[in-house]
Amino acid sequence: LALGLFFLDLGWYAVVVAAILSAWVLGAGTSVIDPDWTYFAVILLMTAVLSGTVLVVRRDNFARMERLRSQERVRQIELESALDQTERARLEGEAARRSAEMAIVQVKESEERFRRLAEATFEGVVFYRDGKILDANPRASQIFRVSVTQMVGDPILNLVAPEHAARANQLLVGRHPGLETGAAETLEVEGRRYDGGLFPAELSVVDSLYLGEEARVVVVRDVTNQKRAEQMLRRALEEAEANSRAKSSFLANMSHELRTPLNSVIGFANILMKKHDGDLGPRGVDYLRRIQANGEHLLALIEDILDISKIDARRMEVVREPVDLEELVAEVSEMLELQARKRGLALAASVPPELRPAVADQRRLKQVVLNLAGNAVKFTPEGGVTLRVEAEEE
Repeated sequence: LALGLFFLDLGWYAVVVAAILSAWVLGAGTSVIDPDWTYFAVILLMTAVLSGTVLVVRRDNFARMERLRSQERVRQIELESALDQTERARLEGEAARRSAEMAIVQVKESEERFRRLAEATFEGVVFYRDGKILDANPRASQIFRVSVTQMVGDPILNLVAPEHAARANQLLVGRHPGLETGAAETLEVEGRRYDGGLFPAELSVVDSLYLGEEARVVVVRDVTNQKRAEQMLRRALEEAEANSRAKSSFLANMSHELRTPLNSVIGFANILMKKHDGDLGPRGVDYLRRIQANGEHLLALIEDILDISKIDARRMEVVREPVDLEELVAEVSEMLELQARKRGLALAASVPPELRPAVADQRRLKQVVLNLAGNAVKFTPEGGVTLRVEAEEE
């Protein structure tokens, strides 16, 4: 029975009780009716019942103790979990507190930097909330000719001329999509100083913070000098356009005045070329031919001056035509020969033989070559000037 109780198992206990009863039956044999064996059987049965009762009680106690231990472990785990959650919450609260403190410090630093920047800028900066001025920088007080303390508490629309109050109210008090994205809204109005004077102003509004709360900032720019400069530029532009028109008119008139006597020079040169009857000699004929060539070139330049309107409009037309370069170089050389002789310079020309005509604007190409060769003659102190034409095989 003690062995059965040791195992704490009903199955093993039943086996032990069955073994004991079997041993009693075998031991009693034919003496079952003997009073001693009967008494012994009763004692065995009572002991078995008592031991079974003790076994059941012990099993219940052990089971209850195991449940209590399990509950205790569960409560301990829950307590440890609660402690961990409490610690995490404490750490998170501490981190949130530090973040909040850091955010407050950053906001204060940002406001301080913004205030210093506002005080250092050359533009007026005014803080306001619900249409009432909260603060302003010294430049704003200079622009509106009033102290900052007098501005505080006044309506923001006091800074705008009455006829522009409606437009300014829509910008300063209304909501705009640009404010939500951080973009500044700008408006040109007539600003009003506290002494009643008006001035052209440009307003820019952005959302901001003031002492940790939402507010707005309006940046005021006095654009008086800018408007004055624009007027001066506009006046200068008008004067320049008038001068340009006067110049064009003068050139046109002078071109007509020059063309009339020049036509006479060319005409008389042609008459002398046709009717000199050989009394001028070769040199005189050459002089007449040069007078005629230079006159025609000068007349072509005057025609260009008459086209000054086309030049101003950037619509100069180029006439593409075959140009005999040998003849062109010869004409330029003849026109510069007298000038080169006066400076003691030798003027030479070098043109490849049997050169095909070039395709260009003959009059303007001649003017280009004449300008280049004329500069060469003018700025060459001694020696000579050569007009050389070089051609590639292609």
